[in-house]
Amino acid sequence: MAYNGVSEVFPIADLGSTSQGSLTWAELARASGDTPWDYERHYRAVVAACRDASALRPDDGTGLCDNSSRRLAAEWDDGYMHATPRAVVVVGAQAAGKSSIAKSLAMRFDRGAFVEGDVLWKMIVGGAVDMGADADLEADRQLALRYRLGALLCESFVSEGYVAVHAENIYGPAVEQHLRSLRCQRSLVVLRPRPEVIEQRERDRGTNAYEPWVPPGGSLLDAIIRFDEWVAETPRIGLWIDSSDLTIQETVNAILDQWEDAAIE
Repeated sequence: MAYNGVSEVFPIADLGSTSQGSLTWAELARASGDTPWDYERHYRAVVAACRDASALRPDDGTGLCDNSSRRLAAEWDDGYMHATPRAVVVVGAQAAGKSSIAKSLAMRFDRGAFVEGDVLWKMIVGGAVDMGADADLEADRQLALRYRLGALLCESFVSEGYVAVHAENIYGPAVEQHLRSLRCQRSLVVLRPRPEVIEQRERDRGTNAYEPWVPPGGSLLDAIIRFDEWVAETPRIGLWIDSSDLTIQETVNAILDQWEDAAIE
């Protein structure tokens, strides 16, 4: 795997190209016919050069390895990112892509773990009560248990040196409450694609996740808009991403590009 979200500009001549001028990595990949997941050789070339003492030059804008490039080389090794162990909570409406993006994000780290809220939900095999549009105390208790178990798993992984990425259905003020309950460093990523995009994704995956929330005489989109309103009630902390027009890997790249913005102090 490789990091392909770098926005810094590298002199093409230093990468052995005969092209004129400077290009971003994304432009370089497109020019060479690469797909977004095929940038590894470019990444390796930059990191290798930055680790070569003879390639390190003053940050005067003319060298391959300016300060940002040196930082990149320090944070990445063999295509994996080195990051301070922390819990990363990924939230968003159903079918926003939480699980796929959270798992792909965890796989970008040299020590990454993926915690999926839906797996914790399925662990109750006797007496399970699903959440629905109508209030149910037992469903609420099981949901709170699911959140606590997710937090414990994240804390355990972080204590062992992992970045624990937790995909979960939490909305509104409960998101901040959950984050503050974590006894470790934490980050938040809020995925908020447009409702009509979620509607198409939900139809494509063929599930009925929104069925309990479709109002009488209403539509799937009505239910999704209701969830989107809950997401909007989440305090404006962490990193918010409109992933409507992004692939999974492009969304992960966007998260890594803005990694520090996701941190919760």
